[in-house]
Formats: sequence, C-alpha cells, structure tokens
Amino acid sequence: MRALCCLTALILVGCASSTAERTLATCELYASTLTVLATLKAQGSLSEGQIATVDSVRAVSNPICDGTVRDIEGTLTLLETGLTRLLIVQQTAGQ
Repeated sequence: MRALCCLTALILVGCASSTAERTLATCELYASTLTVLATLKAQGSLSEGQIATVDSVRAVSNPICDGTVRDIEGTLTLLETGLTRLLIVQQTAGQ
C-alpha cells in the first residue's frame, strides 16, 4: 500500500507544468515524507545508515523548500532526487 501511495504521489508531481509548480508539489510531498520518516525513526525502524541518508537529503532539500534558495530552476532535479532517496528509505524501513 505504501508503495502505491508513493508511486501515485510521484506521478502527481510529474503532472505539474511549471518548474515552480513542480517544486511546490515536490516540497509538499517531501514534507509529508519527512513526517512519516520521523515516526519511523521514533519507533526505531530506521537504521543508522537510513538516518544518515535522511539527514543528508534534508541538508540539501530544506533550503529549497523553505525559500532560502531563490533560483529554483537549477535545484528541482536535486529536490526530486532527494525525495526519491527518502521514499526508498521509507519503503525499506525496518528491513
């Protein structure tokens, strides 16, 4: 079920037309994914390696999504790659 939700979310992000719309949609999915990952971490379901992955993605993605980075044209790929990495962590949590 989680895999289907993640796939659906990625498809919806891909449907946004402009870079700004895609960035906003990706940031919203990013925030939701972080919420799920925080719960998994609190439950002890994330390994140290998975936590390190989340932390490294947050270091890049947070400034994009909080508006610190103004030039979003060159950052959307970084954001989407980071989100993909987080979704993989989410899918493999507890394994």
